[in-house]
Amino acid sequence: MSAEVPSKRDWSDLSARIASAFVLGAVCFSMIFFSIGTTAIIAAVGCGIMGWEWSRISGGESTNVAQAMVVAASVVPPIMAFFISPLIAVIGVVVGAVLVVLVSVDKAKAVKQSAPGIVVIALTGICFVWLRSDAHVGLHVALWLPFTVIAADVGAYFAGRFVGGPKLAPKISPNKTISGAVGGQIAAVIVGTGYAAAFGLGSIGTLVILSFLTAIVSQFGDLTESALKRGYGVKDTSALIPGHGGLLDRFDGLIAAILFVALVTLLAGSTIFAW
Repeated sequence: MSAEVPSKRDWSDLSARIASAFVLGAVCFSMIFFSIGTTAIIAAVGCGIMGWEWSRISGGESTNVAQAMVVAASVVPPIMAFFISPLIAVIGVVVGAVLVVLVSVDKAKAVKQSAPGIVVIALTGICFVWLRSDAHVGLHVALWLPFTVIAADVGAYFAGRFVGGPKLAPKISPNKTISGAVGGQIAAVIVGTGYAAAFGLGSIGTLVILSFLTAIVSQFGDLTESALKRGYGVKDTSALIPGHGGLLDRFDGLIAAILFVALVTLLAGSTIFAW
């Protein structure tokens, strides 16, 4: 999310950051104009694309049938979460992952690589639909999440460029800096808490902590995807966004943030804006 060249500032990937923010922003505003059911379908389509990207880089599916199963296993659970129930959808994720393994030529690789990625992607879709479905604040949660992640990304980018300093994880992603990570967390706290305050949602103290933790988790998601791509020897998950990679490249931090917020919501037994 951030980078620094000691002798001069490198803005060569600024357009990629703008593209990321635009894509995430488009998803955010689509949720204002569309129903929850339509949002579930949009989430399902996104999960299907990311499932295809994951199968493409993990290399466990070498046949059209296997790749089609990967896409289906990613698309169906988010739709099930809305039209049936999130619990049944989770069962669907397990069934889908098993079917992906069964139809894959290299079953060992599918178990170790393909299936875990599909589970994460499909669960993210389920969690997003579940959070969005809250009758009172679901829309706010669904907007707060991308806004906070975008803020973390933008804050990290500019803090890393202007401040520089030690690298955050040089063996995984050599361009990311500690200053960038801190800048991203500060920006996320400002935006996440500001959003809640603007709409009179939740406790400010709680939202400060939650925004901070969400930024950390989103940055961890970004690093995790970078490590996986490095392990698989690929630069981008796809060329869906010309010059800027695929949806997984753009949504890695958001995936982690959605799963995190869904987990704390489940453990707390209430929406984050009711704490």
